[in-house]
Amino acid sequence: MTQDTPQLLSDSALDDPEEDQLGYADFAEKISNAIYSDIPSDEFVVGIYGQWGSGKSTIINFIEHELRQKDEPPIIVRFNPWWFSGQSDLIQKFFSQLSAGLEMDDNFEEIRNKLSDYARGFSKIPLSTVGIPTEKPAEGLANLLETDPPDLDELKADISDALEEENQQIVVFIDDIDRLTQEEIRQMFRLVKSVADFPNIIYVLAFDQDVVTKALESNQGVNDGKEYLDKIIQLPQQVPLPEENALHFFLTERLDEILHSSDLYFDQSHWQEVYRKGIQPLIDTPRDAVRLSNAVYTTHLGLEDEVNFVDLVALETVRLYFSPVYEEIRSNPDRFVRKRTLSHTADENHADLWEETEVNEEPLKSILEYLFPRIDTDVRVRYTEHSDTYRKRRRICHPEIFPYYFRQTLPKGELSSEEIVAILAITDDAETLTERLEELAEENGERSKANNFLKRISKRTEDINDEAAMVKSLYRVGDYLTTVDPSKNALDDGSRGFIIRIIWEILGQIEDKDDRLELLKSSFAESDSPYLLYYTVNKLLREHGEVDGDEIEDSEKMLDRDQVEELKTAAVRRFEELAEERELLTEPQFGLGTPRIGTVVENWSEWSPSDKPEEWANNVTDDEEGLIRFVGNFVLTGRSGSTEIEYLDPRWLDSFADLDEIKGRLSEIEESSLDSKEKHVVETFQQGMELLENGKDPSSFEVWTLGTRS
Repeated sequence: MTQDTPQLLSDSALDDPEEDQLGYADFAEKISNAIYSDIPSDEFVVGIYGQWGSGKSTIINFIEHELRQKDEPPIIVRFNPWWFSGQSDLIQKFFSQLSAGLEMDDNFEEIRNKLSDYARGFSKIPLSTVGIPTEKPAEGLANLLETDPPDLDELKADISDALEEENQQIVVFIDDIDRLTQEEIRQMFRLVKSVADFPNIIYVLAFDQDVVTKALESNQGVNDGKEYLDKIIQLPQQVPLPEENALHFFLTERLDEILHSSDLYFDQSHWQEVYRKGIQPLIDTPRDAVRLSNAVYTTHLGLEDEVNFVDLVALETVRLYFSPVYEEIRSNPDRFVRKRTLSHTADENHADLWEETEVNEEPLKSILEYLFPRIDTDVRVRYTEHSDTYRKRRRICHPEIFPYYFRQTLPKGELSSEEIVAILAITDDAETLTERLEELAEENGERSKANNFLKRISKRTEDINDEAAMVKSLYRVGDYLTTVDPSKNALDDGSRGFIIRIIWEILGQIEDKDDRLELLKSSFAESDSPYLLYYTVNKLLREHGEVDGDEIEDSEKMLDRDQVEELKTAAVRRFEELAEERELLTEPQFGLGTPRIGTVVENWSEWSPSDKPEEWANNVTDDEEGLIRFVGNFVLTGRSGSTEIEYLDPRWLDSFADLDEIKGRLSEIEESSLDSKEKHVVETFQQGMELLENGKDPSSFEVWTLGTRS
């Protein structure tokens, strides 16, 4: 990863004032100068007050850095009680850290020994017996111990005298006090006030004042936590507000790194408005900026250029600050991306999104107004664009784009926008497009990439460079694509549905029916998809009320009836050419929606004025393998509940061969020579013959369903 590549930001505090971006370095320098030069030799306590994430740890790191630069620096001791939270010997841990900090100077060896004894004495005292405040920590406790404790008052006096004699300034930094339990917080302030209040030791405590005040007040001995703090802290200091625009630059510089490392769509005017009114008011601390930039960075890694950058930042802001609203958006897209109707009002459907929020509702309103322009709020700015513009700009408010924002990663088999654009660029070359679609069909997830392309392009045919080339390509590769992605159930049409939708959409854009016919005829002439040819003619016949169809208005029919007949002749001609050019039969493909050459052959025979279909059938069924493959292509698939059932009406083969002859030939084949699929074909044909012989209709799927239940 190069240095310019954005990375996740650590929430760790900074150590070097040179890295300061928020104006904390000057503040820390002033505190360090006061500690070094102005504080008396008596025990002294500095308090750095600030909420979580405001930069307290960074400030005390900067103070330490400045102190270490002095000509005669003080001894620095760091103690983070949170590391030992939950342990009963918190005070003893403190003295261990203090002793360790004094190890660098041999003059402190005796003091370290006394500190060790002092700590052991306190470790034997039940913590609950130490109240607030306590001026004499050992008084009244001897009767609680199995043996007499060391004289803690005497030890403390000895330590104080020794520290005063050494006259060496010691600065003890204690951070993260507000992360402790209430009892542990009280212990730390007992420590500073009464247990370790030694001369020449300066404590620098960093904590959230509100959290500590509440913890102190939870003890019966303290009625006013703030007043108690005032008695302990001699130099209270609030974390300064960042310099004007510093926090803004701190966040936007990181977001800018993410933006320029990707190809996400970015609209400067949109950004300025939604950032100023919706995002910036919520960023109060450096931690807020880090959390938001990390959230945007992580999400963008999975989605790459599939989303709009401004939308992404706005949505991640909602997720971090208004999580119930984010969940509502994710779970109920229809509330946000559907077309607004007269009855669809803000009071009815959207006011609940901000009425119960505990955070300032105005930023939320501004963000929602931007993300979903159909939401009415009292925000003045309107973000109205054409629906197609929303899609091109990868806006979350477009139904096609909405799901991408909640996937976190591009699903296997899905296409990125970059791939879509690359495919659209070759839609003026039928041969190249056909090859690309075949490649995409090999890349599978839940569906192949070819299926996902067809789904996407079926809603945006206006982006196709050459409609005629697109149609010709689909007729070349349509059967293969349908085989790769067949129907999965009665309500799912697989790739076939998208292919027909695209073709019909393109045909509908051609005003003259003669021009439509010519495009179809030229596409039929180059087609390698006999099933798609049959399906197209059949669909056109249904428009005229034939073949189990309901006739539609003449103005809505894609072709006139005589034109359909002309196209039927073109289909027959291509069937004959395909039968001569290559082996027309495929291996039996079972499953809903799988193209059936048997259906094609049956209609070829019906539509053809010649005997060529029958001659072809006689040739391909000349041997046992050919016969089984021929019969297998007439097997259809239906679904009963969750079970798929293959069925066959032997009469569908009647125009090609004598049924008794087929039955006899199949029964003579050695079963051991067949694979499982071939056995299934033979058994299905035999079951169909049995149904016929028993006076039942094997063309009825219900008959086969009842048979499987008996």
